[in-house]
Amino acid sequence: MQIYNQSVKDFTTNYSIENTIYLPPKAVARFGKGGSCDVTMSPDGHLIAVASRIGAWIYNTDSNDFVALIGIKGTGILSTITFSPDCSRIALADWDGRITLWDLDTEKNIWCITHEKQVNSIRFSKNNKYLATTSSDGVVNILRADDGTKVPRTIQEAPPENWTVHEKKPKDINLSKILSSHTKEDKGWLVAFSYHGEHLAGLNNANSLTLWEMETSKKISMLERVTGHGEWISIFRSRTLSYSTDGRYMVISFLNTDEYDIVRLWSEDTLTNFTSKTPIISAAVSPDGHLFATGGWDKRVTLWHVGTQKPVCILEGHTGEINDLAFSPDGNLLVSGGGRNWEYQKDEDRSTLNPRGLYRFRSRADGTVQYFYSRNNAIDTTAKVWDISTSRNIATLNHFDVINRVRFSPNGAHLATSTRETVILWCTQTWKTVFTLDTVQIESFMFSPDGTRLAIGGTWPEHRIQIWDVETGKLVVEFSGHKSDVESVAFSPDGHLLASGSFDGTILLWDITPYL
Repeated sequence: MQIYNQSVKDFTTNYSIENTIYLPPKAVARFGKGGSCDVTMSPDGHLIAVASRIGAWIYNTDSNDFVALIGIKGTGILSTITFSPDCSRIALADWDGRITLWDLDTEKNIWCITHEKQVNSIRFSKNNKYLATTSSDGVVNILRADDGTKVPRTIQEAPPENWTVHEKKPKDINLSKILSSHTKEDKGWLVAFSYHGEHLAGLNNANSLTLWEMETSKKISMLERVTGHGEWISIFRSRTLSYSTDGRYMVISFLNTDEYDIVRLWSEDTLTNFTSKTPIISAAVSPDGHLFATGGWDKRVTLWHVGTQKPVCILEGHTGEINDLAFSPDGNLLVSGGGRNWEYQKDEDRSTLNPRGLYRFRSRADGTVQYFYSRNNAIDTTAKVWDISTSRNIATLNHFDVINRVRFSPNGAHLATSTRETVILWCTQTWKTVFTLDTVQIESFMFSPDGTRLAIGGTWPEHRIQIWDVETGKLVVEFSGHKSDVESVAFSPDGHLLASGSFDGTILLWDITPYL
């Protein structure tokens, strides 16, 4: 890949150590730090540790300088951390119930044990000899700090004063510079390269859009919190991030808790809103940038004119939500992928609803809107191909499960559709199956620019990245390094670099050159 006349191997020399430290095999850089799950300060006040989804970031509080990244290997997504009273060790606990103790000088793991449930709190005794842990199931354990073995006594037998460690709190000093790079919302990254490859765009779970300069890894712009939807984004896959083929537009789609659902079509000059009274969960812009498609729970696809922001036509035929949308490279076709069947009613009386099917409430000025699965739990397992010029459904492609993603190959010769664990490649001339790939559990996929490779991002517990040969249907290589769902993958314009965005709060860059 050429970025300002630099090769993949050379351009990362301009990156800071925080972008390149402890990378997984075959990765060349990291954007994002995994958000923030817990923050603590050492008892002497000289260090601060930020527990993220990938490890504990250690900083010097006097200089604000980065010191170390602890626990990126051998841990899951962290839940809590604590320093030892003598400041020589740090204990980490994660969502999987794993507890690890680390030496701060050598950055090496001392021991590791596992509880049955997530560990919510952990603290040292004042004499450095013991650790007290509390799990999400309410179980309290006392561990020996030297080897992690359980002490055969109850917490009541240990004097409370032995567990009181007087630490300075992060709020006691100005740490805004350090903490500004760690936010709870930095998870679930969707990624896209700009048309020219000079920028990488990332959209996090809070719908904050960040642009990084590839040459330096510096943030060059940020669109903060374009919605106030709160926690719902973690439940519904309702965001889309992609550039139009001419590089002029970027699509952001999301749910909103106000009166309307909003999709925003963003460019460097304008931010255009498209609104709907029903939830929107998918969006795509045509290659020429003139048309905009949205789909959602109303089981319909709406085509909009970008210039006027007015609907052009409605495409009907699905029996479930519209999970994904994709225009063909020439802009003549649109493919929509079906999903679950939702119903809703504007009534405060819940007696008519199936309690087991109830999934979400949304309060509005005109009453409470309640969304729930259809009583018969019907799902739409079809992908529909639409002729844009006539608005006709020209082909219906049947699957065995809900469709996650739909993508055309760059030359338009193939269409790829995915369900939970398979990708089907279709010939766009006959709409017949070319082959089916049995893959990791699929969260995302993308064609390479030349159409010869297909990158697939897996969902937990198979959160790996696979590269497949489109011609032979064979697996070429597999990457591991994320700690949670790979929610998005994107090739650079020349196809030599792959970006993967994960729920673990990081974006990893992979050198694909050896596998082309």
